[in-house]
Amino acid sequence: MREFDNNNEFIPKINNAPSRQNYYCHQKMPRKNFSGDSFFDTKFTAYPKTPKTQNGFLVFIILLAIIGLISVLSIVMMLFEGGVTGADITATTTTRPVTPTTRPYDENRPQIVISGMATGDGYTAEEIVERLTPSIVSVIVYRNGQIYALGSGVIMTEDGYILTCAHLINNESDSVYYRVRLSNNMEYDAQIIGYDNKTDIGVVKINLSGLRPAEFADSSYLKSGQDIWAIGTSVGFEFVYSITDGIISSPNRYITNGENSDFRVIQHTAVINSENFGGALVNKYGQVVGINSVKTTSNEYEGMEFAVSVSNAKNVIDDIIQYGTVVRRARLGISYLQFEPLSEYGNIVAENNLPSSSVLIIEISAKSDLANYDVREGDLLIGINGKDLVAMELMYDAFNSSVAGDKITLEFFRCETKETFEVTCYLISEYEF
Repeated sequence: MREFDNNNEFIPKINNAPSRQNYYCHQKMPRKNFSGDSFFDTKFTAYPKTPKTQNGFLVFIILLAIIGLISVLSIVMMLFEGGVTGADITATTTTRPVTPTTRPYDENRPQIVISGMATGDGYTAEEIVERLTPSIVSVIVYRNGQIYALGSGVIMTEDGYILTCAHLINNESDSVYYRVRLSNNMEYDAQIIGYDNKTDIGVVKINLSGLRPAEFADSSYLKSGQDIWAIGTSVGFEFVYSITDGIISSPNRYITNGENSDFRVIQHTAVINSENFGGALVNKYGQVVGINSVKTTSNEYEGMEFAVSVSNAKNVIDDIIQYGTVVRRARLGISYLQFEPLSEYGNIVAENNLPSSSVLIIEISAKSDLANYDVREGDLLIGINGKDLVAMELMYDAFNSSVAGDKITLEFFRCETKETFEVTCYLISEYEF
């Protein structure tokens, strides 16, 4: 469930911090959650029990009867009018396609170019503003002809592809449209290319060439304590292209967003607000290392700002531009359980000197390539790609850096025989589910 403060700002769940009614279960089997929100695989969590009502089953039966009656009457009426054939009826009940691309593959569509981190003394704040201003835009959301919301964006290509935040552009109702304002104050209609709510990355395009794209850099070179700057629109057009400075608090922080997905972000101290969302997080060389996305506003976590790393989100960005959605996000196809140290399986981990973040496999999808191997429910996943699973971040990184079709090597522990074994299998797309 998304949490908001009094200013309607989204409050992310910080991993390993206490969160209301969201905790990992141990010993007792919790209620299953097959929502598929986790970008890795389904996590099992414990939920507060909901009081049962005596009339619930009767209401359910009545609703089913009403829905069934309406469906039958509708089909009969359409058949009577001759407007639907048997083939058409079959088509209307088809399930979601395995790869629901919104447009065909086109090799001419661009990909984001991630450079290495520059070296040398870097630029002053004034020089950074001068270099970056032509590459920063305002993204304007109009609703019923009026400005409804305002955010920022970063020009990615000279022919008009622009990175921004998904939460700014994910309203595609008929009453909403989008425009982009450049640094010369010219406005252009913006086309929604696509967005991904799990990473809060969105892409729009304007029909214009000759733009100055920003230079994007690999955030894996970032270190805590390094200077950074945030550039974007701030509190309306009168404060457009505001710049704030700060330092990297952590270049590799995992948070859980409103989609209940764990993803890596850059934590920093440069002050941002809601209209900075979609703006650039810049290193001292004027290279964009992140897209400012989340700001915490709770009393517990004051002054924590987050940006989505462009290098970690490269696969997401490329998929959005190519297909309009993310179709290659990798999944193993399992449901797993994290347990606490004093639980039954926590004791097994301790007694057998297994990695501390080992997880219990409780279901393997028939669509998973892992189903073709002798891996069983009740086995423990203890390693990935030759690394012991000493932290959940290792698992998140392994899948976040992969795409469907990649191979992965997993190490398991069988509790009954106390044997360890390895399996190399293919990852599948989350849209296989």
